[in-house]
Amino acid sequence: NGVLSSVPYLIMWIFSVVFGGIADRLLDAGKISNLAIRKISMSIGVFGPMLGLIAMCFVNCDGALAMGVLCVAVGLNGAVYSGFMSSHQDLSPNLASSLLGLSNTVATIPGFVSPVVTGSITDGNETLSAWRTVFLISVGTYLVSNIFYLVFISTDIQPWNEQNPKTVPGQNYELPSVLLDHEMEEGDTKERY
Repeated sequence: NGVLSSVPYLIMWIFSVVFGGIADRLLDAGKISNLAIRKISMSIGVFGPMLGLIAMCFVNCDGALAMGVLCVAVGLNGAVYSGFMSSHQDLSPNLASSLLGLSNTVATIPGFVSPVVTGSITDGNETLSAWRTVFLISVGTYLVSNIFYLVFISTDIQPWNEQNPKTVPGQNYELPSVLLDHEMEEGDTKERY
C-alpha cells in the first residue's frame, strides 16, 4: 500500500523535472514568453488533475483504473512548479520568499477544510455518489482558482519589489533604507556605514 501510494508522486516528480527542463529550453530559445510558460504550466498542472477527478467519478470500484487515473492526474500536477511556484520570483525577486510563505499559508486552508467537508458528505453515506460529490467540489475549486490565476497573473516585477532608498543630505549617492534606520550625525559618510 505504501509503495502504491507513492507511485503518483514519483510520477509527478519525474514529470516536473522533465516539464521544467522543456519550459526552460523554450524560454531560453526565445520561442515562448515567461507569461506563456506560467499559463501553460498552470493549465496542464491544474486542468489535468481536474479532468482526472472528473474521470474518478466514473471508475466505480475498478482499483487498477482508479490507480491509473490517479497517477496521470497527480503526475500532471508537477507542471505547477513551472507555474505559480515560480510566479513569486517573477513578481518580486526581493520578496519572493515572503510571498511564497503568504500564499502557502492561504493554500493550507483546503488541507484542514477538505477532511471536514469530506467527512460531512461521506459520514454514514460511503457510496460512490457521495465520493462523486467530493470529487466534483474539488473540480470546482480547481476550476475557479486556476481561472483566477490565468486571468490575473503577471510576470512583471511589481513596484513594491523595491524599497524606496533615502538620499543622504549633501551627498550624491543613496543608501539603502535599512542603513538609515540609525541616527546619522552631521559629517557622517558612506564609508562609516
